[in-house]
Amino acid sequence: MKKLVTVITITLSLAVFGQDKKEILTIMNDYTGNYGKSGYSHEYVDTKLNPALLKLEKLTCDGKDFGLLNSFLKMLIKTKGSANELPADVLAGIFICKPEAVEKYLTQVYRDEYLKNILEFGFGNRTYKKENEIENYSILKERLDRLIKTE
Repeated sequence: MKKLVTVITITLSLAVFGQDKKEILTIMNDYTGNYGKSGYSHEYVDTKLNPALLKLEKLTCDGKDFGLLNSFLKMLIKTKGSANELPADVLAGIFICKPEAVEKYLTQVYRDEYLKNILEFGFGNRTYKKENEIENYSILKERLDRLIKTE
């Protein structure tokens, strides 16, 4: 049993950290283009999309290339109604590390209430009972509240 857990852990680690920007974009485009089709349901989301989104968050937070963020936001708009909560959590994670970028996209590029709603939802998930652990939590919360109120 321990060996199986180790193999699964290594496989997931490689899936998350072995992806580059091009692979992430391919997975998001594939998912967007086939959203709602049976082959792109739970298994695809769990094994392909979610690991790619976790890597997208890391790459976006570590760098200054916001092309992935832009593509991610496009994907979110095109796949409205998905029950997957991870995209909201990833958007919130990016907001926590790069609030200016997320705010700019949500106020200047994509003036979409849906994106604001999932950001708010994801922020609640990411910060639940961790308010004291997140640097600048109160500033981020105020910034989010202002962002949600903008039209």
